Amino acid sequence: MTVSVPARVALCLVVLLAGCGGGTTPGDRADATPATVTPAPVPTDERSTVREGVDGERLRSLVGRHEASLSGRSFTAVGRRVVTGPVGVLLDTRWERRVAADRGTYHAVRSWTATWGWSGPAPVDSRHRYHAGDRTLTRFVRSGEVAYDLDSTPPTGGPLTDLDGGDHLAELLVAFETWRVVRHPNGSLRLAGRDILRPGVLDTTGPLSDPRNATADVRIAPRGRVTRVEVRFDATVDGTRVSVVEERRFVGIGSTATERPPWYEAAIEATASNATGTG
Repeated sequence: MTVSVPARVALCLVVLLAGCGGGTTPGDRADATPATVTPAPVPTDERSTVREGVDGERLRSLVGRHEASLSGRSFTAVGRRVVTGPVGVLLDTRWERRVAADRGTYHAVRSWTATWGWSGPAPVDSRHRYHAGDRTLTRFVRSGEVAYDLDSTPPTGGPLTDLDGGDHLAELLVAFETWRVVRHPNGSLRLAGRDILRPGVLDTTGPLSDPRNATADVRIAPRGRVTRVEVRFDATVDGTRVSVVEERRFVGIGSTATERPPWYEAAIEATASNATGTG
């Protein structure tokens, strides 16, 4: 039997329509809601843990972790110390130490801003100290006058110690009776020290006396590096109560440069002339 062309087309349409209608499942329809699979929850503890009344001696291992985190790496330590009295800021001290990876070279800068209310000996406006190998050059600026010194002894000159702040941290941990330790889910720590036992650890440089009401706040990164240390305490200057805030941070890990300062040649020339003149 011969089937005409229109009949063939009609027959194909019937077959296609039948296949579409009979073989479609509800999930294949365009307007059907797609099925979702909820994964099983992974047990995690996203809460911070808190320990109260921790003895500082039990935290001394943190010193080694901090020192190890900076070992063989350059870094910059920056700090600030502000003494405030009833009339405002009496003394504002800022310092910075740029330290090479081998610790054999560093450039330390310390600057002061003192007001009329500061009764202690007038500090220099700034002091730069550059150490390389066995030579230490120091540049002083006082009231616009510049002076240089070569290989003098601390605290005004000479090589610095405790470049990475490990000794300072060790003294601070045992200076307080107890610590509140908060461990965050990422492994970082926050330590809060209360009830000072050894006030001699506090910096009372100048006319400060009778330090009291001290607190400390220490932040430690997951790998053990101290990122910030803050110490607060009250003291007395000539019978007037003042407050002191000290802070230090460690930044520029592995990226700190310690090239010669621009005043290096002038310092070499000046100290050589002084040595010749005194000889």
